[in-house]
Amino acid sequence: MATMPHQGIRGPFRILLVLLTGFLILSVPLPACAGDATTAYTAGLNYTQARDYANALAAFDQAIGQNNQSYEAWNGKADVLNRMGRYNESLEAVDTALAINASYLNGWINRGAILYNLGRYDDELASYDRAIAIDPASDVAWFNRAYSLAALGRYDESLAAFGKVKELNPAYPYLKDNINNAIALQQAEQAKEDSERTQAVVLPCAVALIVAVVLIGGYLWHREKARGAAEGKTRARK
Repeated sequence: MATMPHQGIRGPFRILLVLLTGFLILSVPLPACAGDATTAYTAGLNYTQARDYANALAAFDQAIGQNNQSYEAWNGKADVLNRMGRYNESLEAVDTALAINASYLNGWINRGAILYNLGRYDDELASYDRAIAIDPASDVAWFNRAYSLAALGRYDESLAAFGKVKELNPAYPYLKDNINNAIALQQAEQAKEDSERTQAVVLPCAVALIVAVVLIGGYLWHREKARGAAEGKTRARK
């Protein structure tokens, strides 16, 4: 009589094997996706550096497709869109990055640069202030803040901010040129204000002087005319 194989162990073992296999299959795509997102993000950075903005944008979109919580990829996309002149889309992308990570220093700095291109200088300055609140030693944030203050005509504050950059990083690119430009703009503004004040004083005085000369001249002319008429009448009586 043939003996039937024992089924009591094989059934549960098979179920366990299926569950374990399924777990392994589900766990594999996660690091694979993360790797793909990182690779795409790195490619986006390389394309951006090469000024190949179309491929850079595609790479960042691929990274976001793999991991839509990658605030760095969103920020990279914002940077590329800003370089392409698509400022409103750029602002939306960087705001998405900051919604994911509100403490992302580079995101706030990038947002300031985008707002500068949109002509929203007060909002730009606020973004740099947020960046400095996150990292008070960020020379990039201080430099951009100084530049923004100069654009707003707040030259004393701008020079103070450039001074902070010099303190943090004396070798910061183009620092000296920008300090000299801020000083020149400050001097030009001061000269304009001095000229306007001078005109405010001199012009009314000049007008008053001209009026006085005309009135005095008219008075002297009429007096001489009256004197001549009186002398003529005296000679006539004689």
